[in-house]
Amino acid sequence: RGRPWQRAVALFGQLSDLVVRPDAVSFGAAISACAGGRDWQRSLALVALAQSSRGELDLVSFNAAASACGRARRWDWALHLIGDGAVDVGLEPDAVTYLAAIDGCSQGSQWHLSLAAFESMLARGIPPSINAVNAAIVA
Repeated sequence: RGRPWQRAVALFGQLSDLVVRPDAVSFGAAISACAGGRDWQRSLALVALAQSSRGELDLVSFNAAASACGRARRWDWALHLIGDGAVDVGLEPDAVTYLAAIDGCSQGSQWHLSLAAFESMLARGIPPSINAVNAAIVA
């Protein structure tokens, strides 16, 4: 039967064979499938592909990749996504993006970076969610 997320990514890879250009929905579905399968590396690769192919990428898809990094304790990549990574794809991080970074730093025992990300979110005028507040406190 296989893993559903791996089949979803394989189908996404076949789009170019079908002369179908991936859009925000197809990128989002593939990134979310990877995030659900805890494949943070492939999530980031799809974000890069969307950027390089001038494909559309929305904040929900971007946040799915950030969440995959956070859950994998790849706080370094989660922090990259709230900084240069967001700028590179023309998106503005929101509370969900920051939560992924804060939580990833917290789970990766980087409490000082977790608090710095929380402070950065506040400095940018982004209202924190209760989950972001809790993640910063737990850090």
